[in-house]
Amino acid sequence: MSATKQFDAVVVGASLGGLTSAALLASRGFRVALVDKLEQPGGRCGSVEYEGYQIAFGHRDGHGVGDNVFGLPLHFFAAARAAGAEVHSQPLAGGMRLHRLPARTSADLHLGGRAGIDRLSGARETVQVLTGDETVSDETARGYLDAMRRLRSISDEDQRGLVPVTLGDWLDQNVADGVVRNAILQVGEVMFPSPSENTSAGRLVAFLQQARAYGSRGIYPEDPEAPGMQGLVSPWVHVIEQHGGELWLGWKPLEIVVEDRRVTGVVATNDANLVQEFLAPVVITDYPSWDLLEIVDEDLFPTGFAQTAERMREYGNDFAGWWAGLSRLPTRRSDGHSEDMPGWHRVLWGDQAVKRYHGAFQFASCHSPLVAPAGKHLLEVVMSHWGEGEGRRWRHWRDARVAIDRILEYMRWYYSDLDDCVEWSRYQYLSGPEMRACYLKPVPRHPVKVATVEGLYMAGSTSEGLGAYQDLECETAMTAVDLVESELGRPRSRP
Repeated sequence: MSATKQFDAVVVGASLGGLTSAALLASRGFRVALVDKLEQPGGRCGSVEYEGYQIAFGHRDGHGVGDNVFGLPLHFFAAARAAGAEVHSQPLAGGMRLHRLPARTSADLHLGGRAGIDRLSGARETVQVLTGDETVSDETARGYLDAMRRLRSISDEDQRGLVPVTLGDWLDQNVADGVVRNAILQVGEVMFPSPSENTSAGRLVAFLQQARAYGSRGIYPEDPEAPGMQGLVSPWVHVIEQHGGELWLGWKPLEIVVEDRRVTGVVATNDANLVQEFLAPVVITDYPSWDLLEIVDEDLFPTGFAQTAERMREYGNDFAGWWAGLSRLPTRRSDGHSEDMPGWHRVLWGDQAVKRYHGAFQFASCHSPLVAPAGKHLLEVVMSHWGEGEGRRWRHWRDARVAIDRILEYMRWYYSDLDDCVEWSRYQYLSGPEMRACYLKPVPRHPVKVATVEGLYMAGSTSEGLGAYQDLECETAMTAVDLVESELGRPRSRP
């Protein structure tokens, strides 16, 4: 095998943005190579097998946005249709329960209202659950509906102008009712960009509008060949291979080569530090911008690029979790019934009016039995350190464990027999930056096309777009591939 190979385009990074880019390029006739340091595609998206269970979220030291459910996959499906990718999925089972600590209270939350209840009554119930106030007036319920309607109806142009405006400032200027203000801030905490008052109003508008456009809470992959969240990854791999694209997994990108401000290729090394050169006039990367600065000279980027990258990185954070294989679902102490809610249990913390997001748990096997051996269940407890600046990191592992153990202590109270159900358990830890924290913050992101380097495009979680979380990577990948095609045209067909 030659140590130098020629391609039409090279994709650096096999997170969802890189996989989508490579699949779209290959399906349009481009000779493409996808290069990533990990042996398994997917970056922080997807999952890995452990003891017959599928572990997600902080499961590997990659990049991109990690999760174990896929909410609002608007651009994911659009890109899949464009690439001809076959997606096996099911609608995400709904429901959300809020648990408040240290008060030890819980209530089901229906942000979109409940069937059979009129909008005003639904809004009153939502505000009651969010604030704990049982005396919500019709005026306050209407105020909540009006404020949420205003957020959802803001134009794209105004949305972009609101990116640097915090939700706290927007509410101060537009909402007089303090109960409504607290309810909307609590929505932010439930969506976990804590502290919610520092959420970008513009980013929140984009999220709410995409939720309305998609019309559902999301999907869970059901790919029998790639169980668990790895089913989000497999459709793109199949398309790449089907159209002759090359997957160079286990090859660490060492440098994106730029000559006279034009991309000429990529250099990568394997675990033996053997070198492979990929020659191409186009590179699309899903690397976060701070990692991109490690393989491209900083002075080649536009003025302010590094500063913007650092601002986003400052909103990244550490991640910790706890996973357990269960012989059966646990029993709720309150009613003596086995847990039957497949959705998320959000944990809130504090005695103040707006409680802080403190993590969440769910039974992933209730979404898909493929994530656990037959007859077994998988429980996951997840949380990030949602501070800002230096406060976004746990100083020691023991500090992360204390935060997780606070949730476990509550769960052992909430369920009367949790420990009796557990067959194995392990903590999980991923050093930051974990990218969910950045998504809804009031910081600018980078354009997909790097204006100062011909042939270099960014299709990852730090590029500008309206998509939600992982879906942003699919959106920016489509933008990048469309730009490549408009500027270079499709390659001639090859025998």
